[in-house]
Amino acid sequence: MLVQGPFGESDVRVGLRDEPRPTTSELDLRIERRWKEAHDLAQRERRPLFDGPVLRWLRLSQETAPDGRMRLRLEVGRGRFREFVGTNLDPEVRPDLAGGDIPWSHFGNAVGTSALVVTGDGRLVAGRRSRRVLGYAGHVHSFGGLLEAVDAADGEVDAFASMRRELHEELALAPAETGDLTLLGAIVDPRIHQPELLFRARVAQDARELRERWRGASSRDEHSELLEFPDDPRAIEAALAAAAPVSAIGRDCFALHFAAAGR
Repeated sequence: MLVQGPFGESDVRVGLRDEPRPTTSELDLRIERRWKEAHDLAQRERRPLFDGPVLRWLRLSQETAPDGRMRLRLEVGRGRFREFVGTNLDPEVRPDLAGGDIPWSHFGNAVGTSALVVTGDGRLVAGRRSRRVLGYAGHVHSFGGLLEAVDAADGEVDAFASMRRELHEELALAPAETGDLTLLGAIVDPRIHQPELLFRARVAQDARELRERWRGASSRDEHSELLEFPDDPRAIEAALAAAAPVSAIGRDCFALHFAAAGR
């Protein structure tokens, strides 16, 4: 756990810094080799894999505002998706924070965004990752993606707008329909060592309508099914066990949701 909220939109600032990723020639060669392997596999399986511009984790700080509220300041740099594939998504590469030889700062560390959805009828909704995705295929996982270059303007990044963009792509929810969005915290994923921002999105739609929206979403195929869970901390462990496997990100989204509610 890097930080635990909850934080509202006015409590979070994300700044874009011109800091290149530290690296070595050996690591860069490894990234290129891994990217070619992943790209060739994607072509054989006829699924998309693009080397898009992403935003890379640099550092995080907190401060107390005059009103007593905690403020969060995240700084990010520019990166490429291939760097993320060749480091975080390569199971043969481990950073120093996990007992490896490569400094974590040398990793692609594209900042992930994930949201657990709370429906109008009081259900917690997550998705089952499809086989077309690179990470956590088949796992129960929250909805989301990555901070991308499109989310940056004038040296600042709108992480909440980025999360709303992902919810629109995966669940066909308009930004105005996800106005009640809270940052619950940030973690380093224990499996791929990726920094991840964890959100909760409260929506007016009930679970049935949300499923109908998902069926018409542009990125519908990122999940093979939508799963409903009880908004009850006493019942959630049994429900997650029945739906296993569950990603660490998905599990932490549930835990932080209940923690934010004091339950």
